[in-house]
Amino acid sequence: MPDDFVTANVASGTGGIDASIGFETHRPENVGVAFNDSLFFFSFFYNDRTTMADLVALGAVVAVGACGGPIIPFRGGRIDATQAGSSGVCEPETDLKTTLSSFSNAGFSQQDAIGLTACGHSMGGVHHSTFPNIGTFVEKMM
Repeated sequence: MPDDFVTANVASGTGGIDASIGFETHRPENVGVAFNDSLFFFSFFYNDRTTMADLVALGAVVAVGACGGPIIPFRGGRIDATQAGSSGVCEPETDLKTTLSSFSNAGFSQQDAIGLTACGHSMGGVHHSTFPNIGTFVEKMM
């Protein structure tokens, strides 16, 4: 779920994977059922020792691996957000420069940005009915 962490700013130490997406599904940048579906699926594994933020992170690790990406070590201990995080997740209409800058601020390279956008949206369930421009967006990034 790149939308949960792409608004992070590593230089200022804000944001990151915190499951704040659960408070942000009403935003135009997060339309559709994909996030609620994922969070509902993760909810069956949530307990007093496993935060939703850790489950979101684990989902990202598994998605990257499923797409042939590198093995990412997983460490738990994330703290769940108690409110929405920063807005500003790139949408299909967002220009390439802004998109890459957003990912860079969050600590990701251009290659990371493309992989997370293309594969993350494939695994995460972006639907053409919600984002009909998604194919065009990914093509612009390549």
